[in-house]
Amino acid sequence: MLLLISAWIVLSVIVGILGDDRTCGFVTAFIVSLIFSPFVGLAVVFASKSKDELEFQKQMLEWNLEHAIKLPVEGTREEELCKEIGKLEIQKELGKVGLDYYQERMQGLKRAILYNDSKPTYVSMQEH
Repeated sequence: MLLLISAWIVLSVIVGILGDDRTCGFVTAFIVSLIFSPFVGLAVVFASKSKDELEFQKQMLEWNLEHAIKLPVEGTREEELCKEIGKLEIQKELGKVGLDYYQERMQGLKRAILYNDSKPTYVSMQEH
């Protein structure tokens, strides 16, 4: 019995070490492994993203945001508004705009598309 408990704890520590480089972290992986089983803990570890992958995705979003803003806007007015919506989504994902600003700006852009407003509602980023 003592051997089984020792093996369980050792395996839980190993799973925790594997989870240290992932978004779940050492503590979460270790506790899940300890409470449920090392196999469940391992599933939690592999279900979470690696910290390197998360950082890469964040850098790609930032790069896309920088380059999307610099691209010249061509085509119809609806395409321009859709591009603005895409930029706003990226800014929200990166945490560069607040939820209030995002919602107000999105509502204005949608209104401009649906009702063909000549000037969509813009909210100053300095206010948020």
